[in-house]
Amino acid sequence: MVQSGNVLFNRGSFRIATHNEVRFDEGAKVFKVALDTKIAADDRRFRMDTGPDVLLSSSTISDGHYTYRYVAETNQYTKKPTAKTPKELAGANIPGTGDEAEKINAASVSKIVRQETLRINGKSRACYVVESTFEKVARNGMTLSNGRSTTWVEKKRGMILKQISDHDLQVDSRAAATKYHSELTVTSLDLAPIFAADEFTFKPPAGAKQVDDDPSRPRNEGGR
Repeated sequence: MVQSGNVLFNRGSFRIATHNEVRFDEGAKVFKVALDTKIAADDRRFRMDTGPDVLLSSSTISDGHYTYRYVAETNQYTKKPTAKTPKELAGANIPGTGDEAEKINAASVSKIVRQETLRINGKSRACYVVESTFEKVARNGMTLSNGRSTTWVEKKRGMILKQISDHDLQVDSRAAATKYHSELTVTSLDLAPIFAADEFTFKPPAGAKQVDDDPSRPRNEGGR
């Protein structure tokens, strides 16, 4: 499967927005989440903003020297010397990018089943539609199995513009598997962006507190 993130980063600067609807079905419980993610990057700087769900709303900003991660729910942030490239920071947030995507791609059997056209930013983009399956992939103590996906890959650049995927997710071999369903779509794409002067500058929101690690973890008043 094509590595969409590689295509983007090989072009240099870009701005991309995605919408992702995810469902976790545990049988007795079903959880649904909708996330909009905006990513901007050049050769050394990176910014990713995710929302609007306040529980999952966050920003990761790298100015080339420091990387800041801010979590809206706790109003906390971390500041760390930048140790990762923009591509590494993007991780699995861009379709086809990251270690997880690489493992799934390596384990998958894929074939082009048809051709379709998607419209993004008012422009028609011709795509190959690829169907993929995998039996089992292990990562970070979890096992993914019975995977299947349909992916729309732009003919011109080889970028993933849409992906619908399903698999079973098992954290504990003794527990029942959770059924995972995701529908991700690229909603906006700019391969020649003009960045504002402060686009990659982190400005702490009012009352935000700097913490040493994991800004998503609530702290007691007066504690770190």
